[in-house]
Amino acid sequence: MRNYLKGFMESYDYPQEAIDTLLMAYDVLGENADFWELLAIYDRDRFCDYKALLDKCKEIAKDTDIHTYTVEFLMFMCFSRKLREIYLENGYSEALWRQSMLDLKCKMMVCKAVKNIWGMFVAWWYDGFFRLERFGMGRMEFELLEFPLDYYEKDGKVLRKGDTVINCHIAKTGEPLSPELVEDAYRQAAEFYKDTFAGKPIPFFCESWLIYSKMDDLLPQRSNIRTFKERFEVIHDHLYEKGDYSEMWRLFDMDYTGDLDDFPGDSTLRRNYKQFLKDGGQVGEGYGVFFW
Repeated sequence: MRNYLKGFMESYDYPQEAIDTLLMAYDVLGENADFWELLAIYDRDRFCDYKALLDKCKEIAKDTDIHTYTVEFLMFMCFSRKLREIYLENGYSEALWRQSMLDLKCKMMVCKAVKNIWGMFVAWWYDGFFRLERFGMGRMEFELLEFPLDYYEKDGKVLRKGDTVINCHIAKTGEPLSPELVEDAYRQAAEFYKDTFAGKPIPFFCESWLIYSKMDDLLPQRSNIRTFKERFEVIHDHLYEKGDYSEMWRLFDMDYTGDLDDFPGDSTLRRNYKQFLKDGGQVGEGYGVFFW
């Protein structure tokens, strides 16, 4: 497994510091029987109880003095070897597996930026990849989801609560969110899921701070995020509690310290959003839909 992990990280061009740190942590975990049992559980059943696995990771972290974020990350990276077999057994390509597993690096880099730890702090979200329910395609990631709102209608096309939609995620890959890359990702997803919709118009759904309606006033007139947002009809805004800045790491690459002035203002969007918050603005997410 150690050689697999090393080769996996090198193939995605992980920073050398990350490779060294994670392999040192793995050397310790490799002596822990409970960690090997986690791998065995996934090997037996990809629909296992992930919450129980993550609870066990916390115990292993205490026993080994390795941070929970690192233990969880290494567990999922070890799972990726079995996941490759599952992809191939189910007729999916190795290229699709590789694109999906790119998200591990994305989450690791965010964890390092926000928490200064090589690992991941959103492990609770990760089961979709390993159940074979969420996939990376081009610049984005997709999964099937039940439409969460009561009703939506556009040009005779209707969505009701519980209808199947393609849910979109925007990974922090370092690539630009260019219209060309985004459109190619939608095309790949529409082709991948076409049988689900049996020739009917394909609904794409997104829930993200990127398409929050207030972003219209915060984005530069010419920006990739604005173009991305305008592809969707924003039909609902979910607002966080006043003063809740817990999700602002997504934009500022840091946790809220208690002082809004600590957020960086090194881009137009960051400066505008920071001022929006200082002026009393609420953090929110938009729910948007478009039909392919």
